[in-house]
Order: sequence, then C-alpha cells, then structure tokens
Amino acid sequence: MYNIVEFIEEGAVGIVAQNWTHKETGVMHSYWPPTQQTKRAKAQEIPDVKNWVSRKIRIFSTTDDWETALRRCKRAEDKSNVDTDEEGSNNKRIHKNNRKYMDSSDDDQPWERPPKPKKAKGATAETTTTKETPLPPPPPPPTADMGACSKLTAPANKPEAGQGGNGISQKPGYRTKKMPTWAKNLQTSIQTSMSRMEEKLQLLQRKMMEIQEERQNQQHICQRTCPERTEVAGVELEVAKTQAELEDLEQRLKDTEFRKRIVSHLSRKSGTSDGDCVRRMMRAMATNQVWSAYSLRGKKGKLALFGTVLCTTIIQAVLKWKPGLGEKAVEGLIAETLKHAPSAHLKAQAKCRQLGADQQQAAME
Repeated sequence: MYNIVEFIEEGAVGIVAQNWTHKETGVMHSYWPPTQQTKRAKAQEIPDVKNWVSRKIRIFSTTDDWETALRRCKRAEDKSNVDTDEEGSNNKRIHKNNRKYMDSSDDDQPWERPPKPKKAKGATAETTTTKETPLPPPPPPPTADMGACSKLTAPANKPEAGQGGNGISQKPGYRTKKMPTWAKNLQTSIQTSMSRMEEKLQLLQRKMMEIQEERQNQQHICQRTCPERTEVAGVELEVAKTQAELEDLEQRLKDTEFRKRIVSHLSRKSGTSDGDCVRRMMRAMATNQVWSAYSLRGKKGKLALFGTVLCTTIIQAVLKWKPGLGEKAVEGLIAETLKHAPSAHLKAQAKCRQLGADQQQAAME
C-alpha cells in the first residue's frame, strides 16, 4: 500500500510506503530515506530506523497501485482531496497569489494595488494640473546661546537619511527576511554532523598516539632482548661481479662472527616463495654471470658449490628464515637457481642492449 502525504514542515508532497508511517506523540510521522526515495517507496522497503529521517506528515490518500499513486501525487500539488481518480472531478484548482505582489515579511496578507485616481469628465492633460504644496518658512537663525546649546545637545554619530544604525545604506521599506524552518533544520544537522566528525577525529588521533607508543615500547623491548640486530644492521654486503670477488667472499666467510652476521643479513631477504627467497639471497652475494660457472655437484665441467662455505651460509640463512624447510629441499632450490643462472644472465644482457639502442635512437632523433 502507498500513501500520498504532505510533509508539514517542508511543505512538499510525496509518496511513501504504508509501512513507513507511524505515530509519535499522537502525530503521524513517516520515515524518509536519504537516497533513492522513489525506488525504495515503490519496492516498499523496510525502513532503517537509525539512518532514515522521521518527518511529520498529513495523509491525503491511500492506494495499492503505484501508477495511481503517481497520478494522485501530481494532482495533490494543487488539490487537497485526491481520493478519486476521475478526470472530471469537481475539485477546483487552488489559485495561489503571485509572490511578487506579496510582502516578504507577511506572506499571509497579499499586497493590494492602490486604486487609480478618477479623472473628471471633460478634463484634459493640459487642464488637469497638480497643485504644488507651499514649502514651510525657514527657521530663524540661531543666536549665540542657542548655537552653544545645540552643540551640546546634538547626538553623536547620527545616521544620515537612508542609512541604518550601522551606517549601511538601505532601501526605503527594506525588511530582513526570517530564515525558513527547513534552513534552520539543515543548519542544525550540519553543525551536529560536524561535531560528531570532530569527536571521531579526536578518537582516531588518540588511537594513533597509543599505537605509536606501543610500537616504541616494542622496539625498546626488541633492542634489549635482541642486541645482535643492531650489529647486523651495519653489515654491507657487496655483490661479487667476478669469480675472484666471490672467492674472496668465501675466505671472509670462514670467520665465524662475520658468517653469523651475513646469515642474519641474508635471512631478511624473504620472498613470495621458497625459490624466490633462495634466488634473492644468491643474487645478494653474486651476479648471475658469476653463478653461471657453478653447479651444485660440479657437473658438465662447472665448479661445484656443494661443500663450500658459500653453500653452507646460504643453507643456514634459508633455514633461519624458514626452519621447517629442510637441508635437502634447500639444496634442490640452490641447484635449480644455478641451472637457470645462464639464461637469466643472457636475458639481462639482451635487455641492456635493447635499452641502449632505444636511448641511442632517441638521442639521434
């Protein structure tokens, strides 16, 4: 069922579902959604009491057909009785006074045009002349005593004619218009929403401060319990670009303290998968060109990586990152990375050549 109603405070006409209407303190009210009012009213959606606005209404008519409700709503804009759908109804249209002939301060009393003066019979434009009223005689000139008194009694900052008390010029008959009810309600709702937003912002700021304090406390606790991390932060591992640099790194890794730092440093090179983690650790130690000369067991005339300090360091770093992986699985991932190192090196070279050609062509253009 649909109700054709008038919103009393807003002075508007609309269609609401019958399940939206209710009584509050003996006055009919209706819930009104913030968006998609027509679609929700047609579907007779169950009102959301928390988010929908409750407004005072006056019911014009009730029907169970949506098209009929639309016709009655359109006719209700000019009529107060819309219960019938007949075209030839005796209800006459309510004529409203033109607002330009109405005073802005009193809308209920229309302005009436003053009657035109009647002309005498036989009078012409030449004979009908208005009599000028004589001007009053000028005041006598003030004496010395009167001038002194007038100076003492003269009001200060007296506004000139056509100006208000604040010195702003105003038109004759100008009156300030009162703010309508809907504008006051809108202003109140905006102020309420702004105050709520400020409260939420303050709450978020307090939470952010609490999170920062908690994070600082955790960092202090971590520095106390894990002092070794401060030492690892200063490790600078240079990528070996030649086989000689990689052999020099292997000699340095024979130092136990240095190897522990490198293991802790490489364990932070985590990846999206186990193979990605191993590839990142090995690329942090040497380039693909250097790893192309190695294989895990030294097959096909390549150098064997298995049994070296480099292989042991990589395995320890991976197991520290993921303890449950196992040494055999890590060895398989290292062998797979060494297998694809030559192709990865060739792809990188081709990409560099293409980039250089593009730059050269752009410079020529």
